[in-house]
Amino acid sequence: MLTSFLYIAVVVQAVRLRVKRILLLAGLALAFLFATAMTGRAVLLVLGGEIKPPLAFAVYPLNNSLALSAALTMALLWAYVTPQGTSARPTLFRGAAVWGFVASATGAYILGYHKIVKEPLQYSLIPSLSFEELPWALHLAAGFLATLLAVVAVALDSRRGFWHWAALLSALAQPATGIFMFFGASADPWAPGIQTAFHAAFAHLLVISAFVIYAKSRFGGRWTSPT
Repeated sequence: MLTSFLYIAVVVQAVRLRVKRILLLAGLALAFLFATAMTGRAVLLVLGGEIKPPLAFAVYPLNNSLALSAALTMALLWAYVTPQGTSARPTLFRGAAVWGFVASATGAYILGYHKIVKEPLQYSLIPSLSFEELPWALHLAAGFLATLLAVVAVALDSRRGFWHWAALLSALAQPATGIFMFFGASADPWAPGIQTAFHAAFAHLLVISAFVIYAKSRFGGRWTSPT
């Protein structure tokens, strides 16, 4: 829903400015949205057993990554057509977005894998270095880095706007919702609880908000005249 509103706002702004490059990137974002819808359909086929492993294991993280890519493309476009923002630590926000993307993709893989094999999570909160727990270890490490970088970046910025508070809220919510989701998925991966939706939503919000801050600081107002 957030992506749809952002998409409409950017396209309207691009049409008003008549910036061809913006319209081309808007087309790329639309392609991401279409691919997200198609892989969303594939998720249903996976759950119905019509797509078999090992291909099935790639569907959940692919769908998640395409959805985030669509949102991030729109965030970049929005940064290009709106006035430049300021951030004392834009690289920290970029790091939070990158590691948040990794954490989100690995989390989608883990949840999808256990739904497909119909087994609850059997990981420990402190993962081992075994091959079986490698995705879990990467998910925790990436989530920790994304959360840490976002909190530090917001704390160091003297001027904070809506996206700063969105990044901080989502960063602080991640550990709590993640722990509840861990216990829910350990009991039943098919119905891990409503905390799963909150954990995923806050994960996406963290990536998007951190990237918006970085993009507006780095590229803000770049394409505000017709070309």
